[in-house]
Amino acid sequence: LVTAGGKNVPPANIEQRFADDPLFLHVVVYGDGQKYLVAGIWPNAAVLAAEAERTGRAPEALVEERIAKVNTQLASYETIKRFALMAPALSVEAGTLTPTLKVKRKAVYEELQREHQKTSPFVIISQQIEVAASRKNVTGFRIGPSSSGNYYWNIVKG
Repeated sequence: LVTAGGKNVPPANIEQRFADDPLFLHVVVYGDGQKYLVAGIWPNAAVLAAEAERTGRAPEALVEERIAKVNTQLASYETIKRFALMAPALSVEAGTLTPTLKVKRKAVYEELQREHQKTSPFVIISQQIEVAASRKNVTGFRIGPSSSGNYYWNIVKG
């Protein structure tokens, strides 16, 4: 894939770094023509639930920690900036894996693109909202599209 910045990034090199982690069934990196890379994460639900219970941490935090660890081994333009936990698992029957269990990238990329477009505005600003919500006199937020097609958010103070 080629990012919006013109960097050629072989997704398999990134995905392979997650292959030995029992937390993940599949990791597929997407970002062709985008400013940053995103990943579709198909977790091993049983392992993720057990690890979350054992550590008392949220499943998303465990996944984010593993992604951060892999990101330290990558160039900045190769790092995964956003991710989505995906379900159901990739399968031959669903048309997302070949009979030899290789990922059908076109089908998976279409699914990731739909998920990314659906969640992007909220994923991008969620950390900013959490920080703002911890401040006094904040009663809510307004989120909406800007004229450039991006999204904005405003704090509503009480």
